[in-house]
Amino acid sequence: MWKENYTTMERYLKDILNVFNYPIWNRKKEDQTESYLIQKNVNQALLSEIEELKELLDLSKTMTDYRVIHTTLVHRQMDYWLQTIVVDKGSKAGIAKDDIAITASGMIGRVRDVTNWSSEIELLSASDPSFQVSVQIETNEETFYGILSGYDQKNQLFLVRGISSSAGSDVTTSGLTGNYPKGIFIGTIESSEATSSYETLLKVKPKQDFNQLRYISILSRREV
Repeated sequence: MWKENYTTMERYLKDILNVFNYPIWNRKKEDQTESYLIQKNVNQALLSEIEELKELLDLSKTMTDYRVIHTTLVHRQMDYWLQTIVVDKGSKAGIAKDDIAITASGMIGRVRDVTNWSSEIELLSASDPSFQVSVQIETNEETFYGILSGYDQKNQLFLVRGISSSAGSDVTTSGLTGNYPKGIFIGTIESSEATSSYETLLKVKPKQDFNQLRYISILSRREV
């Protein structure tokens, strides 16, 4: 009788061990797999960040008339998602109002307000009719000039007016207005529409996704 009870107890304990040990072992395997996937994603994100920063650093070599100040986005309001962003450097780093803001993919906006330690950037995707940028399209034969004066939020396209031809594909800053240097990439012509016999409305696709901003460089005019 005692032996039988012992055997029953032994089986009971064994069942308990089976219930707890195997799930724990399986969870360890799952945890290890999940940990590996997380680390893999982290590594991929870091590589992406490194490449993005390298591209930004290369811009420093070409903007000889400007100081390039590298910043990081620290604040963005949902209600003004495509209007403004805030970066983590300000006047103490040499940033001033109306300095140009760029990423490795081209121009994204201008500095609208500055404090000692942060800067508010008005984006090119903002609905501000006063924010207009002189742009150009270069071909082998001629250079055409126009004004970037709007943004189609639904289709994520810049609107460029005043150009009498849609020849060419890349649109860059002309350097003719404001504090903007010549040759900063704006986007690529996606379509055109004749609005009159002498003017064509261009719809330009930016390379930068304005929903995915992270590292921003500020081009600040060097003191002479």
